[in-house]
Amino acid sequence: MDPEERVRRREERRRQREEADSEDVAETNGPTENGHSNGAEDEEAERKRLAEEEKTRKRNAIIEKQRLEDEERAKSGEGQKPKKKLGGLMGKVSKGRKKEILQMIIKKARGDLQLEEQEAAAERAKYVNDNVKEKSVDSMSKAQLQQLCEALHEQLRVAEGEKFDIEIKVKRRDLQISNLKIKANETRGKFAMPTLKSTKK
Repeated sequence: MDPEERVRRREERRRQREEADSEDVAETNGPTENGHSNGAEDEEAERKRLAEEEKTRKRNAIIEKQRLEDEERAKSGEGQKPKKKLGGLMGKVSKGRKKEILQMIIKKARGDLQLEEQEAAAERAKYVNDNVKEKSVDSMSKAQLQQLCEALHEQLRVAEGEKFDIEIKVKRRDLQISNLKIKANETRGKFAMPTLKSTKK
């Protein structure tokens, strides 16, 4: 069926619906039981009828417009496949712009690294200030100095033990992360190419 013919038939059906609605409204707002209606009541009824007709007309026009838009969208969408994106995230960006973006990313990463280093240094200084107290050794006797050295030695031993435990935990977690990366690559079917050494024949 021709699209123009289809639209014309829809317009006719819409007009018939509007006429039927207006007839129903006229019947409901008809003469009273005595056969006579008051002038003010007639005007109010006519106003209500016109308002109802206007609402119905607007609603039908909106429905018809949406239907036509859906049909046009369906026609234009038929037989079209989604286009593949070429070049990754920055496929349509010029080389100069790519270079600027990469420089901005590197600058931002350097700033973040410097900020992290400053935060780590501040935390380290705070920990040292909280846990290490300054002591004057000028007025101490030999026994007191020996006792202080033993306490500091014990404190150093405990700190070295904690440091060793933390290093072992970090190495273990790094190994777990590398194993998980290898498993993820195997599930995707992507294998990391090992670095090959040149050999003499």
